[in-house]
Amino acid sequence: MVCLPDPYGCECTPGYRGLDCNQDAADVRLVGGADSTRGRVEVFHDGQWGTVCDDEWDDNDATVICRQLGIGEYGAAVCCGGYGQGTGPILLDEVTCMGSETNIAACPSEGWGINDCTHREDAGVQCVLDVDVRLVPGSSAGEGRVEVYYDGQWGTVCDDDWDDTDASVICRQLGLGHSGIAECCGSFGEGSGPIWLDNVLCSGLENNVGACGNNGWGAGNCDHSEDAGVRCIADEGAVRLTGGSSAYEGRVEVFHSGEWGTVCDDFWDNNDAAVICRQLGFGDSGIAQLYGFFGQGIGVIWLDNVDCAGSESNISECGSRGWGVEDCHHSEDAGVSCDNHMKK
Repeated sequence: MVCLPDPYGCECTPGYRGLDCNQDAADVRLVGGADSTRGRVEVFHDGQWGTVCDDEWDDNDATVICRQLGIGEYGAAVCCGGYGQGTGPILLDEVTCMGSETNIAACPSEGWGINDCTHREDAGVQCVLDVDVRLVPGSSAGEGRVEVYYDGQWGTVCDDDWDDTDASVICRQLGLGHSGIAECCGSFGEGSGPIWLDNVLCSGLENNVGACGNNGWGAGNCDHSEDAGVRCIADEGAVRLTGGSSAYEGRVEVFHSGEWGTVCDDFWDNNDAAVICRQLGFGDSGIAQLYGFFGQGIGVIWLDNVDCAGSESNISECGSRGWGVEDCHHSEDAGVSCDNHMKK
């Protein structure tokens, strides 16, 4: 008889496909990928490493592997020996995780070593990271060279296969609109340091570039003359930060009626700042800056007396006097510092 592991003991059901409740949690590793976030899945059992068959293998199973390894909260399943064929035993077959488990040994399967597979069916995963992104500015805050943060440092993206779909994911992630235009060939200047991503392939549905296909972190054949850039096409109600020393701080500007404008600091507080940071994908908290702290803007002042509860996802959901109704000067332009990212 096999059993369903649970934190309170072993609840056995005849015919249930699960791992023996007396087994310890299984160690896992990824082998054969371009970096530590992807590879062939191998599990350790009874003193040896072995592979997993791809029968029933799906994103729920991959997600459990990635979570167990501490490599993000989401994984994409890879079948058919996509990261090469292993050797030795095939230890698991027909793994069917819910996706919420923290160890692959907690998922139902045929049991240790029971399979009808060959190594041509070795399962793999690609773990998806939430990747921080910034644009090293061009002539405006909505365009620039794309840089991503990984392994403690910023690096660039190669323009191989870079297209408007990839650019749109970047713009969406930064809260700068849902559409973007891809720029190639170091058009916003050549970066320095690592080129982190190459052959980026987004479907267009992703909200973070870390969810897009790519060669793997640092795996590419590019130089900085191929650094990718974007030009974001702003949506109504989009926000951006300008004048700061990093992408995570600056004067708040809002896009309305085809024009960027500033926000007056009357009633401006940390709740309002938090909404701006959330809208931009820079965490859920921020510090309000007053009195043109990041320099005075020009043109229209779009919002005054902004009054957010702090839980809104977009500044347009907050109370205010209405678009363009204000009694302010640009010396009162509001700013924010998104404190989840100030250390970077």
